[in-house]
Amino acid sequence: MLTDSLLFWGVGSSGSRTRIGYGISAVDSATIAGERVPLYELRRWERRGADYVRVGGSTPTLTEFRITLHTSGNLPSDIDTADKVKVHLSNAVLPDYESDTHMAGYRRLYWGITLDPPGLQ
Repeated sequence: MLTDSLLFWGVGSSGSRTRIGYGISAVDSATIAGERVPLYELRRWERRGADYVRVGGSTPTLTEFRITLHTSGNLPSDIDTADKVKVHLSNAVLPDYESDTHMAGYRRLYWGITLDPPGLQ
């Protein structure tokens, strides 16, 4: 399951505290291991006055973006008992080479990080 949006208080590009938002948008698709996979772009927004302004984002090659909450014991949790945030994503990437044993085409590059934000404890 994809996480489609996230909104929180953070530090904006001007250095002041503001609302920060992230959201994904479907932008294209790619064939990976014979399967047609949607590609997404993660977009970053900051609140400026009464409006949100787009201030950045990812390349349009995300195939997965998932945020989950966990306890310190690494068990899935909800906002009431969580003290860790896990971020998982994958990108469609093209290999740098092609040979008889390596078929050319998109592959997935997986990435993840566990965060321990002080506001969740």
